[in-house]
Amino acid sequence: MGGADYHWGEAYTPADFLEKHSNAVIQCFTRRRLFRELLSSYADLHGLEGYVLLRAHGGLRKKKWAFSDFPGGGRGYLVHNFIDGLDGRCLAIFLDICHPRHAKVHAQKSIVIHPHGKVNLLALIKGQADLMIYVPGYGYLENSHGLKRAIGELKENVYD
Repeated sequence: MGGADYHWGEAYTPADFLEKHSNAVIQCFTRRRLFRELLSSYADLHGLEGYVLLRAHGGLRKKKWAFSDFPGGGRGYLVHNFIDGLDGRCLAIFLDICHPRHAKVHAQKSIVIHPHGKVNLLALIKGQADLMIYVPGYGYLENSHGLKRAIGELKENVYD
């Protein structure tokens, strides 16, 4: 939105709201410094840019991780189909949907970040959410050591 702040009584379109809200949620997903460093290093090496954010009700459907087009039901979609359709078209896919703890994601080109379990909006805002990050070529990076190692390797490969 070009940094514009909106004040009470000003025109505020649904598109303005959606953009501002999406940017705020993405900022919550990238609050961790190591996540930001990883995204930057990965972008430099692979030439990908931009983010996709999916906010939806999630759960299991026929033992597979799925999301609905509205809370309480609706039409279901498989999360892996959503990822496959966007893989390589953006740097990262942020999944702001509840996650069954055993479900795993994979992607060939784009990074995927999602909660480990139920979405806790307050924890996400405070930077205390239990987030999982999947990086193609590395798999899930589950701790600071793994993130730092991947960042170092990505930076080395940029300059090779």
